[in-house]
Amino acid sequence: MFIIYKTTNLINGKIYVGKHTMDRDDYLGSGNLLKRAVKKYGSENFVRETLENCGDNLELLNEREKYWIEKLNSTNLEIGYNIANGSVGGDLISNNPNRDDIIFRMRETLIEYYRNLSEEDKLKLKKFGEDNPNFGNLWNEEQRKNLSEIKKEYYKDNDHVLKGKTFEEYFGDEIAKERKQFLSELASSKTGDKNPFYGKHHTEEFKNYLHELFKDRKPVNIKPFKIDDIEYLSLMDASKELNIPTTTIRWRILSKNPKYINYNYI
Repeated sequence: MFIIYKTTNLINGKIYVGKHTMDRDDYLGSGNLLKRAVKKYGSENFVRETLENCGDNLELLNEREKYWIEKLNSTNLEIGYNIANGSVGGDLISNNPNRDDIIFRMRETLIEYYRNLSEEDKLKLKKFGEDNPNFGNLWNEEQRKNLSEIKKEYYKDNDHVLKGKTFEEYFGDEIAKERKQFLSELASSKTGDKNPFYGKHHTEEFKNYLHELFKDRKPVNIKPFKIDDIEYLSLMDASKELNIPTTTIRWRILSKNPKYINYNYI
């Protein structure tokens, strides 16, 4: 017997619409966002109800699942946990209107999972030196350029999900507070002696390697400016030549004080 069901979170009222081939009372659904929510709130805070019985007609089952997802608007992340208008397989994320938010949530889930692992389990996941499949595999300029072009092409027609918005404006006050707390806890878990690099230092050999690797590389967001009609490519260049801290130079460039009218971005 094929059924369409709705699972409801009793804490926040969010829903998930799914289909199943058996009417099992203990089955809440298999969506990634739903499973994350069940783990967070506990299965006792979710209830499932049958919306429709589709008999043994698989084609009807797929059609009615899409119908109920659209009718209940459960792909709206403020309302539900569905990420597509029907579980038909394939890539459900790339063209999803909530793509960036879904990726953000999936990233949070992975970070939370890794953070809760024991040190022993973390070591099992890590591969050092030659055991790492990327050992010695440095991206060449062509690879970097290709990735840059892919991102530029995507963002021609798509703004970043948070562009020009605060967390509160995009997610709402409740979710924004939850995410800020999550990010704060994540940051605090890596400070001081909790940082895996705490108390360690790079060898002189490695420092020299990094110096040679980056000495001729300029930041992609570099913004040239002039001081007394002399052009500088970076704050660091000007700081070294004029013996003035970079923060002071930047402050003078942005200042409306006529005393620093000779400091200007080009």
